[in-house]
This record gives sequence, structure tokens and C-alpha cells, in this order.
Amino acid sequence: MATFRPGAQVNAVHGSPAAPSWSPVDDAADDPITQLRLSEERLRLAQEVAQIGTFEWRIATGAVIWSSELEALHGLAPRTFGATVDAWLSLVHPEDRTAVAHKLREALVTGKLEAEWRVMRPDGEVRSLGARAQVFVAADGAPDRLIGVNIDVTARRQAEDARHRTEALYRALASQLPNGAAFVVDRDLRYLVAEGQVLRARGLTPADYE
Repeated sequence: MATFRPGAQVNAVHGSPAAPSWSPVDDAADDPITQLRLSEERLRLAQEVAQIGTFEWRIATGAVIWSSELEALHGLAPRTFGATVDAWLSLVHPEDRTAVAHKLREALVTGKLEAEWRVMRPDGEVRSLGARAQVFVAADGAPDRLIGVNIDVTARRQAEDARHRTEALYRALASQLPNGAAFVVDRDLRYLVAEGQVLRARGLTPADYE
């Protein structure tokens, strides 16, 4: 139910105090359950905007819990993920699947997971995800849960791949120049590419610049 509480400021106009200002306040917002729900909604919205999903692997039972945001990153409808490690790995790109399975097993030993891999969406689209997770142990010290996040890093990976292709093209072209060289620098003026026969004629190699 909405009530009204007086504002903190009273202004004087023409020598007389103005009437107190009033603002609507929803008493329900003070309820702890409502506050928890609002916090969860804010977190969900932040994850959706940032393209971040959360996961929890309950190691003892084998159950895997995904947030709806993580399902969306994989192109799945809410509550359609298979909730097992096998279902998780089935969505990983076939070329990355073995490495990801190894990373998961390794995390049980090291206590942490830091990796990137590609996923295959049901519509055939390939996306790249970064993963950060931590293992939590049971009272007896055995691995109990792996809890972490996935973030969509597709745009960054695509930009890196494009840069590598551009660098390879410049290297190939510069290597054919009899009296020239090609240089590519980043925004900090660090050499990304230094290639050309003229460098070799002077006893220099790309490593001298890069």
C-alpha cells in the first residue's frame, strides 16, 4: 500500500514557510522478501545486458544448474538445458570439446577454472565464451561444487582473428617487396608487424622490432 511521508526540505516563500513536500513511498519495498526479489531482478538484468550467465556443477550428484541467461547464451529456451555435464559438453564446439572436458577435470585438482571455448547453438551459430569458476570443497575436503560464470567474448575473438589475418596479409605482401618493408603498430606505437626484404638486407629481423 502506498503511503506518504513528508520530505526533508521546507522552503520559505514571501516570508511564510511553504507547506511540507510529500513523496509517495511504497511500504512493500521495505519488506525483506521484496528487497531480495528486486535484487535478483537487478542482477538478472545486469547479467542479460553484459551477456553473462552463471553455472553450478554439483559434483557429487553430477547435476549442473544454469541461469536462464546462460541458456540464452547457448541459444536455448529457458529451462531446456539438460542439467548434466554431458549435456553441457554436447553444446561445446566439437573441436573444443576434448579440451573443455580436460579443463573441467583439471579444475577439480587446481580449484579454479579459467578458459575460453566455442559453443554451437541449435541454429548453427558459433559463439565464443569465456569461463571463470571456483571449486568449493565439502567438510572432508573433497570437491563439492564448481560455481562460476560464462561471458560472451565473441566480438573480442572476432576482432583478434581479423587482426591476425591482417597481420598475415601484410607479412606476405612485405616479404615480396624487394626494396621495402611494412610496419603495423598498435595505438601504443608497439610494433605488431615488421616485415620486408630491406630489413634483412640490413641484418635486421622482425624480432628486432616486435
